[in-house]
Amino acid sequence: MRTGRTPIDYADPRAVRGLARIIAFAIVGGALAFALVITILPREPAFENPQEHPLHTPFVIVAAAFVFIATAIGMRMHGYRGTLAERTRRTFQAQIAGLALSEAATLLGLVLVLITHSWDAILPAALGSAGLATCAVRGEVRFGSLVEEAAARQDEPGGYAGDHGDTA
Repeated sequence: MRTGRTPIDYADPRAVRGLARIIAFAIVGGALAFALVITILPREPAFENPQEHPLHTPFVIVAAAFVFIATAIGMRMHGYRGTLAERTRRTFQAQIAGLALSEAATLLGLVLVLITHSWDAILPAALGSAGLATCAVRGEVRFGSLVEEAAARQDEPGGYAGDHGDTA
């Protein structure tokens, strides 16, 4: 039976940031590995104009939507309220959701490159890659502020990072 508990100590933003970094590197590494595989595959003749492929426009629209949603999720993470542990948990979840959506956009673009046999159809993958970079940087900045806050609270007399309910 699931209790909703996880082995992650959200009261320690430094540890959660480390886990988020590992996940981000794995996601980016997966996209790079897929791009490498596409590059190594034997080339078939490419479409004359890959932008006119029937899947090009839908893939661009879906990739842009994924990156837009990831950006909207990421922009909200700086306004989370609650205890430090709650904000750390929500920041972690938002970063992973944003990375996953951006990864989906990147892979969608790479699939289009695979279908069209041309790197000229790279726009959806480029959108996704920009989303991945943005999510990684935004999460790093947010976790940095949470780590600083936790350090400041531990320096307070009798302070512990997880025992304050204020919304800083």
